[in-house]
Amino acid sequence: MDLGLDEQQEMLKNFARDFLEKECPGSLVRALEQSPGFKVGNWR
Repeated sequence: MDLGLDEQQEMLKNFARDFLEKECPGSLVRALEQSPGFKVGNWR
């Protein structure tokens, strides 16, 4: 049984990774992890 991703799934994975790297950098993710509670401004 082949559990690998097919071509479309691989493209979607790469698109999502590229989008998140640009729109939600690691520094922002770390800051959100450290912040107390949900802040609406972070999700706009």
